[in-house]
Amino acid sequence: MNERKITALRKQRGRLYCVTLADGEEVTLDSKTLDDNGVGVGTVLTETAWEQLCDLCEQNRAREKALWLLSRRDYSVREMTGKLRETADREVAAAVSARLEEVGLINDERYAERLVREYCLVRQYPMRRAEQKMREKGLSREWIEAAFETCEIDDVQLALAHLEKLCYTDTDNEETRRKLRDKLVRYGFSYETVRTAIRIAEENAS
Repeated sequence: MNERKITALRKQRGRLYCVTLADGEEVTLDSKTLDDNGVGVGTVLTETAWEQLCDLCEQNRAREKALWLLSRRDYSVREMTGKLRETADREVAAAVSARLEEVGLINDERYAERLVREYCLVRQYPMRRAEQKMREKGLSREWIEAAFETCEIDDVQLALAHLEKLCYTDTDNEETRRKLRDKLVRYGFSYETVRTAIRIAEENAS
């Protein structure tokens, strides 16, 4: 039976160790995996036990990475899985993301509602731009549509707010006004929404 004997441990960055085996192979494992399984210099493992140890290490490192990412900002399940797959295999990434969702650390519904408020009420993105950004975050159409229903979003009113900040009605220069209209379109508003908002703004100013 093939066996793996650990002959040396060398501290690396953070909680990682370089594990040297009797055949000279070097593998990076985390301290939690080593401590939880009582593994140290002189430990002899069967091939199966060694593979299980490496799999457990991959799970622990993926979980630690996920918790670190979540300490910085929220993630959707799909987005988190994608980030974890950069350093872990598909099954591990999916399992860790699913577990984080199960315990409530990842919640697509809550995340979608927060992004709607941030994008539409704070940044004043039009709905179609907000939806595109949310889909890029890995949120499903179902959660996006449900989130929009929690807020009263009106693209025309958002466009009006932009026109007011841009002082659109304070200038009579047509070239300046054209540039301001184009700016709203580039921001994500439809031509129809921009025209409607300009008509209302001009009516209010007259």
